[in-house]
Amino acid sequence: SLGLGVTGSGTTGQFPYYAANGTTLTATSTLFLATNESVGIGSTTPGAKLGVAGDVYASGFFNTSGVTGGYKLGGQLLGYASSTNGATVFGLEAGGAATTTSSNIQSSAFCYRALNSNTLAGSGNSAFGYQALMKGTTISSNAAFGKGALQETVTGNNNVAVGASASQNNISATTTVAVGAFAAGAGSTFSAQGYTLVGYSAGRNIVTGSDYNTFLGYQSGKLVT
Repeated sequence: SLGLGVTGSGTTGQFPYYAANGTTLTATSTLFLATNESVGIGSTTPGAKLGVAGDVYASGFFNTSGVTGGYKLGGQLLGYASSTNGATVFGLEAGGAATTTSSNIQSSAFCYRALNSNTLAGSGNSAFGYQALMKGTTISSNAAFGKGALQETVTGNNNVAVGASASQNNISATTTVAVGAFAAGAGSTFSAQGYTLVGYSAGRNIVTGSDYNTFLGYQSGKLVT
């Protein structure tokens, strides 16, 4: 059957609805259709295709946007995963090219700005922690765990850094291992290769050219330059 009713006054974009049994449609619905085809729930100024003023409860979300998709907070990418390039990202400004190109494959980034600058092709990088592997552009097979781990490393492969500021300022590193807070955590940038440093502040003050050293233990090799 066809329902007939009287529509009350309203504003452009509002959906009228029956607020009570009867024949009168009101125009005070919180569901709103903007002229740009965006829909607002509880909002007359939706900032996206769907804008909701309040909490959202859902059984799931489905993203069909490919490698350029993801979930955003305040317009910034927050979470992303892809079966196309095998990348998993969670954190504001995290992930770099892992979220924009299928050539950056099998990389994971968790926390603010982790793997942030990885703009070129690379693979197999794992960055967990605030600004871990933040500046890496051309890098592969690196693992950084901890705040600032391998933070300044721009180029390099096959590096492992575990601990706050581990290998933080090594700008060009290859086949290095630093385990422990401030291991190879020099105060200024340097370039060194092939070292293995295990322990709090192990090799903390190494400089450019301090290659292929091995230090094991608390502050071992701290003053070696």
